[in-house]
Amino acid sequence: MSRNTNNLSNSIELAEPNIKHLEPLYSYINKLSKENTYMYFNGDYIDKTKCLNVLNSMIDKVSGNEINIFATKSNKIVGIISLQKALHENDKGEHRLNLSMSVDSEFRGQNIGTKLLEKAINKAKEENYEIIKLTVFESNEIAQNLYKKFGFIEFGVLPNGLKYNGQSENEIYMYLNLKW
Repeated sequence: MSRNTNNLSNSIELAEPNIKHLEPLYSYINKLSKENTYMYFNGDYIDKTKCLNVLNSMIDKVSGNEINIFATKSNKIVGIISLQKALHENDKGEHRLNLSMSVDSEFRGQNIGTKLLEKAINKAKEENYEIIKLTVFESNEIAQNLYKKFGFIEFGVLPNGLKYNGQSENEIYMYLNLKW
């Protein structure tokens, strides 16, 4: 069955987090956690109190240390991108951001990651950041190809740097220079 991605992608809204996203974020995190994907919180149940803390942290950090963007459809979160300032002693890394992104499995392959990346990169440029860095599982070729489409360059591999489904896997390091 072919998906009509034009109609879907046109109905996706991109927004910074706010308190109205509590219920959708709670559902999103717990759904993705059950999928056993590449997500940080695989298998973890997040209660509403912890979810509220996560959301409040995302809202607070929008004002300086972090860029968070939600992709929503009909008041449901279908994707999230987060760019966090790289913190080092004496602010030596404050020109850099670390990227993480996720898309609901029902909505993958429908340009949501593309829309999130485009918006986040533009926001990072507006805020005069110079570099976006990320890591990705070596087996996650779909994500790697998306990042390369946006100009991300692989700059290293940490052998067995990540664990997925109990197996060691190489961690690919990529970056995007926003000033070139």
